[in-house]
Amino acid sequence: SYAGAYFVLEGSFAFTGPIGGDGKPFAGNFNGNGNTITLTIGSGSWVGLFGFIGVGGHVHDLNISANVKGTYRVGGVAGRSDGKISNCTVSGTITGANNWVGGIAGYNRGIIQGCTNNANVTGSENYVGGITGFNNEDGATDRIDEDDNYIVATVTNCINTGKITGSAGAVGGIVGENYGIVQYSVNKATSITGKTNVGAVIGRNNKNSATFSDGSPINGIANYVFDLGSGLSVVGGNETSNNDGNKVNVTGWTFVTSAKTGKADTGFFVNNLVGATVK
Repeated sequence: SYAGAYFVLEGSFAFTGPIGGDGKPFAGNFNGNGNTITLTIGSGSWVGLFGFIGVGGHVHDLNISANVKGTYRVGGVAGRSDGKISNCTVSGTITGANNWVGGIAGYNRGIIQGCTNNANVTGSENYVGGITGFNNEDGATDRIDEDDNYIVATVTNCINTGKITGSAGAVGGIVGENYGIVQYSVNKATSITGKTNVGAVIGRNNKNSATFSDGSPINGIANYVFDLGSGLSVVGGNETSNNDGNKVNVTGWTFVTSAKTGKADTGFFVNNLVGATVK
């Protein structure tokens, strides 16, 4: 797992991955040092530069030019991440034949921070996103950072410019399906397509049983997220039975409709947001 190990990339090169995978998490620190890896993967599951970034793993300051094809848990940086990915940029193409496909990570239980996806991302099933296909906060206590803090599945300060295409449901410019936190992130892509629950930023914002340390529900939370490209609803769909979660910060927005009130709504928070347009 390379726990505690520190790697620094000294130059750019071509690579056929992935590193690790299901049951083989990478738990070290990988510093890309601003270099570019040209990544080619033609098949498999749990694929990306890293198949699986585990708890304690951190991949950062890296550019990836990707031609990645896989089945499920397919991403540019990682097929799945329970650790941290920061300051990474992915370009090229990411294609998955099944669930959980994302430009940065196919499936995320950790933190994705300050990343940009410029790649075109295509998934043939559910959960397709520009940053991650699935941001899953399940309340499990196995994710503890170096300061002994519990890690909540979070996507923050990220940008998507790539075309996002899903053949089924939960397709979003930033996140396909969200159970955690999505904040300070912007979709700039003009093309996001899918069959159901398609959103400019989040395809579907969902509820769960996980809680913060004070006992309040995490559910699916989006704060200060924006669409500057597609013109779609910022959130494509919600679990409408959950009227206490799924709060979307609406500063600077005009709302088209809210599932809670069934009419146009404005304010600092609106539950179960269905549609919004940026002023």
